[in-house]
Amino acid sequence: MRELAQGLVAEMMAEKEEEIRRELLDRQTTIEDLQKKLQASERRAEQGQLTNDDQSRREELQQQIAAEEEAQRIREAERQRAAEEARRQAAARQTATAVVEEELRRAAAAIPTTAPQVAESPSALTSAPSTASKPAVPVEENGVVDLSELDSLPVVIKEQDVAWPRAARFSRRQGIVIVQATVGTDGLVEDVMVLRADDEGFGITQAVEDAVMQYRFKPGTKNGVPVKAHTTVTKAYRFVVR
Repeated sequence: MRELAQGLVAEMMAEKEEEIRRELLDRQTTIEDLQKKLQASERRAEQGQLTNDDQSRREELQQQIAAEEEAQRIREAERQRAAEEARRQAAARQTATAVVEEELRRAAAAIPTTAPQVAESPSALTSAPSTASKPAVPVEENGVVDLSELDSLPVVIKEQDVAWPRAARFSRRQGIVIVQATVGTDGLVEDVMVLRADDEGFGITQAVEDAVMQYRFKPGTKNGVPVKAHTTVTKAYRFVVR
């Protein structure tokens, strides 16, 4: 039942992440439309054709752009949390499955056989000390702690804007890039791997990877101690030639 619940939560978080991703693209379109209107207003101002109404409209456009950008930032943070929770629940489900399988194996091994019983000497009845050890915390080969074992996930404390190459800016492409960042115990990004890229060319994915490598995080923790862990970063883009 617990595994089923974790699966449902993971699906819900994935759906929420996709919903927010579409909303982010719509907001980006709105911001670009507002910026076009603002640029037109600025050109009229340079030509001395700006009326009092135009000035008021210009200030209103600036406020709208700022509001949209702030809303976009908040929703992006929510999308990242939803994506991370989906990954966490999926990892927890895999861990739970492994535990159940191990318990079944042990239960099967403990079933008594029908072999004839043989009287044992007193010395044989003395049980040897158990050498079984407690299960270790799941750790991957590169020392990364499994997300399901973390007390707290890595948190971004410093972002780096993506320096989109000229080819990308004139490509008329739109979409998102999702990367997995390996965050060390010092909060620095040690490695970046692309999980999803709507466009492979124009230097888009490389630009995102370069930017994320410069991110700084508050590292994830296990039992209150900083550990190496994965996290995801998503960058939306929409290139329109003006």
